[in-house]
Amino acid sequence: MTTVTTCTFPSTRWFEAVGEVARRDEETFRKLGFIDTTLGVSVLGGGPAGGDRTFVLSFGAYTLDEVHEAAGAESVDFTLRAPLAAWEEMIRNIRENDGADLHHTLNYLHFGVIDLVAEDQLKADLFFRVNGSLQAFFDASAGVETEFPG
Repeated sequence: MTTVTTCTFPSTRWFEAVGEVARRDEETFRKLGFIDTTLGVSVLGGGPAGGDRTFVLSFGAYTLDEVHEAAGAESVDFTLRAPLAAWEEMIRNIRENDGADLHHTLNYLHFGVIDLVAEDQLKADLFFRVNGSLQAFFDASAGVETEFPG
């Protein structure tokens, strides 16, 4: 996989770069199905002075349409929340293996490492409906040279 650029995680630019790589692999997303969701990605301890950061990712059909850093509470379908160290381990594993191994998928990590937060069960269930596509999106990060704070 070709690296597009070097970006720092977590940042809006990092998610945009992953979206650019993923967009080049439209066939994978067509096979997996529509993503069509808005989710939050919270990185605990990923901000200045160890503060938390949350990014809102809006997907339409098969691609990332928009990403921004949340300034406060925002309406999302669900949020994936984990410490910076957990995100870093997952992203490094994806880079090393050109995709997550079985112990570093969103589905595996949501049991005790990544918290799935949703306002109701229907929205939580959406995670499981789009999980394969979201995993393919994060797997596209193998094509982004990633730096981490600290």
